[in-house]
Amino acid sequence: MSTFMALAQEASVHVASVDPGAVVMAAQDGGGLIGKATDLNTSAQTLARGVAITLGIIFVIWQALASRGAMARIVISLLAAGVFIWGVFNVTKVKDMVDEDLAVGVVSEQVQVVPSLHFDV
Repeated sequence: MSTFMALAQEASVHVASVDPGAVVMAAQDGGGLIGKATDLNTSAQTLARGVAITLGIIFVIWQALASRGAMARIVISLLAAGVFIWGVFNVTKVKDMVDEDLAVGVVSEQVQVVPSLHFDV
């Protein structure tokens, strides 16, 4: 028990000697490589969502100009762009839905017939 108390006292002395500014800078650093990878992933996801919205708007405008203002074509292009943007924003949900549909497939069982041996005595 005395060893534990000595270690606890040494740890508290060490904690008191740490520069608080260094702790704050380490926390703001983002945690090293994992923090930088997380920041890069978040930036890429934000960029992909922005590009998807921009492409959806450009698609609707292009379809409106190509059809010379036909409302049916504009509404259909709005629906298509909406589905595309929803898919980009909910990639993991779409992946899970597809995985569930594929997992419900036919389960096949293989039956093996083994001949029985009879001995007459």
